[in-house]
Amino acid sequence: MINKIIVKDTASFDSTNGITFTPTQVNFIYGSNGSGKTTISNVIADCSLFPNCNIDWGLATPIATLVYNRTFVEDNFEQLSELRGIFTLGKESKEEIDK
Repeated sequence: MINKIIVKDTASFDSTNGITFTPTQVNFIYGSNGSGKTTISNVIADCSLFPNCNIDWGLATPIATLVYNRTFVEDNFEQLSELRGIFTLGKESKEEIDK
């Protein structure tokens, strides 16, 4: 389980207004547009993309995370304009359709 998340120097969070928080087993992140919700979820999804952010896993080995946010939807769902309401599921499927 994650002990602590540090988000700074990225998107809505600068070096002085970064955040450090200790999540619980279930967390609900909400706020107005531009407040950093997506940034936090992107850090959790892949912290390696954010060199100034950190996830403290304590003594545990980091586990694979799956974050359902806008990035996940864009990577895994494809809305076909000619077929309203029909979509494919899976990143590989979207990449094949794009080709």
